[in-house]
Amino acid sequence: GVLVPSAGLRALLHHQRATVITETQRRAGRRLRVAHTYSFAFDSALDQLLWLLCGHELHLYDTDVTKDVDALLAAYARDAIDVVDTTPSLAAPLVDAGLLTGPHPPSLIVLGGEATPPPLWRRIAESAVDGRNIYGPTEATVDAAHADITGETPVIGRPLAGMRAYLLDNALQPVAPGSVGELYLAGPQLARGYLGRFAGTAERFVADPYGVPGDRMYRTGDLARWT
Repeated sequence: GVLVPSAGLRALLHHQRATVITETQRRAGRRLRVAHTYSFAFDSALDQLLWLLCGHELHLYDTDVTKDVDALLAAYARDAIDVVDTTPSLAAPLVDAGLLTGPHPPSLIVLGGEATPPPLWRRIAESAVDGRNIYGPTEATVDAAHADITGETPVIGRPLAGMRAYLLDNALQPVAPGSVGELYLAGPQLARGYLGRFAGTAERFVADPYGVPGDRMYRTGDLARWT
C-alpha cells in the first residue's frame, strides 16, 4: 500500500482544473461528458473522478463493455462522450476502430499508465482530436508530468504545477541535457511512503538535496533525458 495524503490529491485536482479541465470546457462552451472506464483498483481512476468534482458529467461503464472495443466505441457514440482517458494499449484498438474519425469523436483523449508508442502518438497528433499524455507513479499521486500530444516523438513533458523533476546520476548530480539519468520526483503530491515497509520507504523516498531542509524526493527507477 502507498500512503497518499489527501493534500496530494488536492494538489492534483487544482492542477487539472486549472489546465486541461478548464481549457477543454472553454473550447466546448458547456459541461462535458467524460467516460470512466478504469477499475477503481487502478490509481488513474481518480483522474476521471476529478472531472466529476469539477461539475462535469461522468459516465460509468461495466467490464462487459470496457473489454469489448466495438461495444465501448458504440457506448461513447451513444452518450456523445467528450473526454476519453485510457491506456495506450486500449487506445490503439479504439483508434483502429474509428475513435478519432467516427461520427462522434471525442474532444480530448488522455493517455496514461503506460508508455505511448510512436505510431499511436503520431495518429493522435495528426488528428483533429486534442491529445494529452500523462506520466506518473502512484507514489506521486497518480500524475507527475504531462504533455500535449503533438509532433513526431512521444515525451512525458513537464512536471505538474508545484512538482519538480530531476534527472540525476549515481552521485545524485544533475545530468547534462541529452544525457540519460534516473528520474526523481519531488513536490506536494509525494506520498508518505509504503504501508509497513520502512526499508522500502527509506530506499525510494530520499532527502532532496535541491529543496529546502526536510524535503524528500521519490526515486522512480525510470530512465529519461531532457530533450
